[in-house]
Amino acid sequence: MAAILSVMSVLGTGACYASVPVTGSPVPGQALALGVTDRGRVALTERLGPEVDELRGTLVSKTDSSYTLAMKQVVTLRRASSSWAGESLTVASAFVGSVREQRLARGRTWLLAGGATAAVVAFIATRSFLDGNSTVDTDPSKPPTGPGPSSVRIPVSYPFRSH
Repeated sequence: MAAILSVMSVLGTGACYASVPVTGSPVPGQALALGVTDRGRVALTERLGPEVDELRGTLVSKTDSSYTLAMKQVVTLRRASSSWAGESLTVASAFVGSVREQRLARGRTWLLAGGATAAVVAFIATRSFLDGNSTVDTDPSKPPTGPGPSSVRIPVSYPFRSH
């Protein structure tokens, strides 16, 4: 089950969004992915590190000469990424080669939700939660039966003083 949840979480991080070219001028509040040019990579190395490929965040403002983003992520050429917590970053338009919008991909989202639901149902079906036994025997004179935890003894020491 842990393996299923791990796979689902990895798929979920990228499966629900599609990156599409922006038509027209982007507007504040729009989730964007800015592709960085080679010239921009060189200029941004000191601030963002080497091999910057893409800047992801929410557009705060756009002028003819720059984009200001509330940053969420920086992705390198090797597809490594670093997360940001909404810090503001202004990038010259000359350093931006492509502008794409991050949109919710409904089909992928439904597919992921269906897969997650199937995983939960499979988990429950393979456990004894639903074994059909609705009666509980509460007679204290009978020892417990069936699978269950073994008896566990935990030693506890109390500080006693003798007088």
